[in-house]
Amino acid sequence: MATVNAPYSEKLDADTLAHYLAVPEEMELAAAHLGSFFYEVKVPLQKEFAKAHGISMASLSAAAAHFDGYSGHTWGGKTAA
Repeated sequence: MATVNAPYSEKLDADTLAHYLAVPEEMELAAAHLGSFFYEVKVPLQKEFAKAHGISMASLSAAAAHFDGYSGHTWGGKTAA
C-alpha cells in the first residue's frame, strides 16, 4: 500500500483498493491510486494482493483492461499473464 499511497494526501486502505478492483466502473474515483497500483506495483504483487482479497485473476485482468482504457496505458500483466 505504500507505493499506492505514497504521493497522495488521501490514503486508500487495502479493502477500498480491493473494492475498486472488484467494481471497475468506480475506478475513476481513485484513478491516481489505481494508476500507481497497475503501473508501479510489480505484477506478481498485484496478483498476490488480488488473491488475498478474493479477486480472481480473470477479474484482475478485466479491471486492468478497464483501467487501461481509461488511462491510455497498458498493464504489464497482459504480457506476464
